Amino acid sequence: MPDLKTPEQVVRAFFHRWDDGMDAMEQAFRDTMAGACVWGNTGFPDCHGPEESVGMLRQMREALPVAVVKGEIVKTVVQGRDVVVERIDHLLREDGSAILTMKVLGILAVQDGKIVEWREYADASALGALMTKGG
Repeated sequence: MPDLKTPEQVVRAFFHRWDDGMDAMEQAFRDTMAGACVWGNTGFPDCHGPEESVGMLRQMREALPVAVVKGEIVKTVVQGRDVVVERIDHLLREDGSAILTMKVLGILAVQDGKIVEWREYADASALGALMTKGG
């Protein structure tokens, strides 16, 4: 991985790694999130640290046939260590067909090459309903 210096580079690389599948996404969480990072995700309990966050991803994998979460970055706004990211997340099956597409706004703080704070805002009701039903 290249030496990432700016908060925006760290965040873009983090989301880009999701394109390589759920295992790569889990590893991106482990590699990029600071140990004390809290991932606040609308409609779901906060996750504390990378392992709890990976646990949330695994719950999604158990409930839905998600092979890839493609985080399409629409726009970023950077102020100091904070990166605001407007994205469209595409949850895809192994064959590339869509399970769900949702608009997301994330606010991430980066320090020393690690995500130290992360809040996500989206209408997660469709995702929650799919996870409950088993997609």
